[in-house]
Amino acid sequence: MHELKWRPKLKGMSGTTNDTWKAPEARGSLFLVVGPSGVGKNTLIHRSIEKDPRARYIPSLSTREMRVSETQGKPYRFITNEEFLIQIEEENLLEWEEVNGYYYGSSIHEIEACVSQGYDAITDLDVFGAHNLLLKIPIEVCTIFVMVSSKEQHKRITSRNIEDQESLRRRLERTSIETDLSVLFDYLVYNDQLDDSVDQVLAIMKAHRAKRGLIKFSEERGSMYNQKVLEFTARLSENQNSEQTFDLPRTAVGDFEGLDHAFARLIRMISYKSKLELSPQEFVIATRTEHRNVVQSHQPYSQSVSKVIVETSREEAFLGLKKAVGLYKQP
Repeated sequence: MHELKWRPKLKGMSGTTNDTWKAPEARGSLFLVVGPSGVGKNTLIHRSIEKDPRARYIPSLSTREMRVSETQGKPYRFITNEEFLIQIEEENLLEWEEVNGYYYGSSIHEIEACVSQGYDAITDLDVFGAHNLLLKIPIEVCTIFVMVSSKEQHKRITSRNIEDQESLRRRLERTSIETDLSVLFDYLVYNDQLDDSVDQVLAIMKAHRAKRGLIKFSEERGSMYNQKVLEFTARLSENQNSEQTFDLPRTAVGDFEGLDHAFARLIRMISYKSKLELSPQEFVIATRTEHRNVVQSHQPYSQSVSKVIVETSREEAFLGLKKAVGLYKQP
């Protein structure tokens, strides 16, 4: 996975607008619309911003080829691989992911230029990238997970007719894992009826603006938003030697999610990214301890980090997971 670098107050990002709506002095919000391929995220975004003068669409960057139905900036700002790698090297991306052989990412500068003027930035984001971003700035953003019925989603993906069977299988597998991650996001919208979905998104944006006032009010009185994070360590149950342990990637945990489900979800992510077959049933949760870690003094939130040890008596399963984690962490 890829390190996310958020620069809350970049200088020199002012701009002008001819819109009749006057931006307030307060910073705007960042709304992330996330969800699997084929759920209609971009249509939902553009229909929503047509009705909300405060919202501005910030297209993600993409290195894939532009389709016939697309234009520059809708739904992506299309750039070359070389240009994208320069953006990574210069740390200009809030997050980035490689999906099906193409790079996707979000520009820090474009988002900051929008919110610093008091407008709300809204963009679609890769689900895995959004998961990592939430581990960095959980209260800086509002996340909306979009779904449709599985039958409708399969129909939309296959109707594009742009992939071979193996690519299609991988895309559908990814969709299943992405749906597992929905428990981590703020809101869920079923995009079966577009007009109703647009109304829901508009209501969510309005509610979040009011919530930001409550967060600021609480912050002034010393209260802090608390995020639950899981840190897993795997070990062989028959050998407690420190050399026979390794750490898994960090993950957040949903408010209504059990520990076993969170672990299984993480294993599925690692399995998909590494292209190795793994089974969470090979491991059992041995211990769990919790401590609170305040993340950077300038950020008004803390993380309750649960340290969880999972173990297996099968060395083959242990080594298989260790190899998969190494592949998962590679850029």
